[in-house]
Amino acid sequence: MVTQVAKEIGGEYCVANVLNADEVERIFAETENAFGAVDILVDIVGMGLFKTFIETTEEDWDRMFAINFLHVRLLMKGAALRMKESGGGTMVLIGSIDTVTSAPGHAAYATAKSALLSLVRSAAMELAEFNIRINAVSPGLTRTPRLAEMIDSREGAAIEPLGKVGDPSDIAGAALFLAGGLASHITGQTILVDGGASVMYAYTPR
Repeated sequence: MVTQVAKEIGGEYCVANVLNADEVERIFAETENAFGAVDILVDIVGMGLFKTFIETTEEDWDRMFAINFLHVRLLMKGAALRMKESGGGTMVLIGSIDTVTSAPGHAAYATAKSALLSLVRSAAMELAEFNIRINAVSPGLTRTPRLAEMIDSREGAAIEPLGKVGDPSDIAGAALFLAGGLASHITGQTILVDGGASVMYAYTPR
């Protein structure tokens, strides 16, 4: 799949374990070799876990924090060191609607994503002096390959006020905005891309 995506966008790719500091450094080294500098970081690595709070094991907690939060500090630090030297840059991280709403079985995932958004705000304040902007996109229910079957099998899954679930392109559009010049005065913020689900009262007549 990675070769296909790289071909479609005319880009390069490398395969690495983002939970390993040495592997993350290799990502940056290969990027610099291919493009000369790192001025944009977009991190979309993440995975959900849907277990009740009581059923969630210590291993589950560790895995959710590793996949959804702990790797981010490695990528952000690697990017920040390079952006500081080159005069600035921008980072876009992926949060979740779970950071502002709640649902049964989402405790570990939501907690890890909430930690991520806290890091976005704190790092944005520290790195602003180096002309480095850091923001996040928090998707609602999105028709990714992993979730498409679940969405299609549940009657009424499209409960957002806009009447549909999101597409990956909706999330990509928000990330492109935050990474680009139109967002040059935005940092430490999170954009919710959820069709309005996070602000809709559950008993609103439709």
